[in-house]
Amino acid sequence: MIRLRPHHLLCTQGYSGKGYSTEFVQNMSAIVHSLRNVPGTRIRLVFGSDSLCAHCPHHTAWTTCAKHRKKVSRFDRKTVEYFDLHEGEYVYQDLIRAIDAQMTPAMLEDICRGCAWYPVSACKRISAENEMRHTERCASEAVEKLRFPNSLSLETTLSSESRRKNASCGHIFSSLV
Repeated sequence: MIRLRPHHLLCTQGYSGKGYSTEFVQNMSAIVHSLRNVPGTRIRLVFGSDSLCAHCPHHTAWTTCAKHRKKVSRFDRKTVEYFDLHEGEYVYQDLIRAIDAQMTPAMLEDICRGCAWYPVSACKRISAENEMRHTERCASEAVEKLRFPNSLSLETTLSSESRRKNASCGHIFSSLV
């Protein structure tokens, strides 16, 4: 089973074939290929060294990341805080869908601040695509608000999960009431 630390859930989405060493790139490419192309892939989310760290030249027997320990710990902590993650087994694709539904460019910038790979990977492009989907969803909900001006009845039809996911659209709704 593939073991992933929290921020590597994001790295596997933005990975574009670059890495610290040939061995690291080969391992990362194989893992990312499985995660992206094998539906139902189960992973174990771990709060420490994982399957990607194992082939990093900065990984040592006594520490997770000899060169960037504090930065890596912050990436993980921020990811856990934003998405309320817990150690355990998950279906990778389900977990990524849940993260993508909540992710904003501001979150990604905050989590990945200081990452050497962020500017050269696909992360910014993916973030922009997520922002566009978020904006489209908010605009669609604003149109629904116009079609059904009684916001109370519309709100009561939304599940609590849907309201939570779309809470950031409130700035659009508030101008329509």
